[in-house]
Amino acid sequence: MKSVPRSVYEWEVMNKMKPIWLRNPEVVNQSEYTEFYKTTFKAFDEPLSTTHFKVEGQIEFRALMFIPATMPFELTRDMFSEGGRAMRLYVSACSSMTSSRI
Repeated sequence: MKSVPRSVYEWEVMNKMKPIWLRNPEVVNQSEYTEFYKTTFKAFDEPLSTTHFKVEGQIEFRALMFIPATMPFELTRDMFSEGGRAMRLYVSACSSMTSSRI
C-alpha cells in the first residue's frame, strides 16, 4: 500500500483580546478608553467624556461614545448654518444619518 502525503494546516490565534467595545464596561479602565480614543481618532488630547453601554431587548447592541474635549476643525466649517447644527451618526467613517435633531 502506497502512502499519500497530506497537508495539515494549524492556525494560531495571534490576538486573543476582545475588542474594547465587546468587553464588559465594568472591566475596562479609563486608561484603556483614553488609549483607544487617541489611536482610533488620531487625537492628541483626552476625551471630555466617555460612555460605554450595552442594550438588550428585541434589538441588542453595544455602544462606545466619546465626547471630544475640543471641537474638531472639520465640524467648525458649517457650524452656523441650519444643516450644520444637526447631530450626525457615523458608522465606519461613513455618514449614515444627517437629519437628526438634538
